[in-house]
Amino acid sequence: MEGNLQNQSFWWISGLLLLCFVDRIFAQLKYSVPEHVQVGSPVGNVAKDLGLDIGSLPSRRFRIVSGPNHALFALNQNNGVMSVAQNADREVLCDGTKVCLIKTVSQYDITITATDCGEPQLYKVKTLHIQVSDVNDNIPVFSQNPVELYLVENNSAGAAIFSITATDEDLNENAAISYHIAKADGVKGEMASYLNINSENGLITALKSFDFENLKTFQFHVVATDSGAPSLSSNFFLFSTSFV
Repeated sequence: MEGNLQNQSFWWISGLLLLCFVDRIFAQLKYSVPEHVQVGSPVGNVAKDLGLDIGSLPSRRFRIVSGPNHALFALNQNNGVMSVAQNADREVLCDGTKVCLIKTVSQYDITITATDCGEPQLYKVKTLHIQVSDVNDNIPVFSQNPVELYLVENNSAGAAIFSITATDEDLNENAAISYHIAKADGVKGEMASYLNINSENGLITALKSFDFENLKTFQFHVVATDSGAPSLSSNFFLFSTSFV
């Protein structure tokens, strides 16, 4: 499962892989799995990709020894296949670290050591790259929700009245958010005739002047939708109960 690293997040998982073999250890190994892939799913056949004799693996101590997050993966000592051992959630692995969440590339290290069976033993060291790609598993989250506003009567048409912002912990298109006004209650006519929202930045503006005699109160909600497939969305509620 070798993967293209462009525009995807990956971890270089730290660990130590002991082999009793040195041939082709300098070959660069890259594997890719999506986050939340089913436990037991194969990552790749490390032994085969290194050109090792499958039949000799059990006697050559072919195993993962240590390293941060190494428990996410398991290595079959009989056939050399590495598989997913635990649920891999990219955002959980980032542990809320802002740089990890927003960077296209997040990384850990796995150190591969190939050891022959001679006396004295000789070994080589190599880094194995495991790419854990982002999937759309987080909804947009608003910084404030709900909000109550006091609006100015006889305002100028086109004036900004409020700005909303939602964030998404996913990456790239999975985190690209658009906004639209979905529903309004307590208003004569369509809410779309009173308000407009910038779909890209969440800025809400008045399309016409508010008149307290005709419009005493209203409420509406904005939907923030990401661009993942399938897309995920969340609602923002805004209330206006009076004018000043």
